[in-house]
Amino acid sequence: MKIFIFITITLLSFKASFAQDNLPKDQNGKITYTDIIVDSGASVQQLYIQAKNWIYKHHQSTSKSIELDSAEGKVMAKGYYLVYNKGVVSKQVHGAIKYNVLIEVKDNKYRYNFSDFVFEYYKQNRNYQYVPSGKEKPLEEEKFAGFQKSWDNHKSDNDKLIKNQINSLKSAMKHVEEVKPTPSKPAVEW
Repeated sequence: MKIFIFITITLLSFKASFAQDNLPKDQNGKITYTDIIVDSGASVQQLYIQAKNWIYKHHQSTSKSIELDSAEGKVMAKGYYLVYNKGVVSKQVHGAIKYNVLIEVKDNKYRYNFSDFVFEYYKQNRNYQYVPSGKEKPLEEEKFAGFQKSWDNHKSDNDKLIKNQINSLKSAMKHVEEVKPTPSKPAVEW
């Protein structure tokens, strides 16, 4: 029986450490989702419009943080979403995960970059509302004292959410609409 418990604990700890290794990291060890997608036949204007439309659709709640640079072909946004702990009766807000999105477009290709993932602690105020506490923790950190299971779940949920956003972006960028010139109004004679 003791051997069975030991093997189970060993396998569970191995599974938890293995799950975190699947997160993509850049050369600095930061979690980063990036790729270059080649789309033959799409102009920089078409791709820029699609990227802009996608950003506004998926980051409406943070639309004040959206930056557009049509000259450089860049669309940037700061995103966030809430993460939860399981409470006694229902879920409780544990915090938010903030991140940056950058989409760069050129003729026939675009590049996306989801990076700078940071967990922001939330606490209840005197009105029982959850508000940011001002404390932050990079998502790359392995340990979270007292909340290790939730921390691993937050990382796993983040991976799923970002991969869904990437698939949504790729789908939106495939359906490039043709840029139509604005029609000129005929001169009205008096």
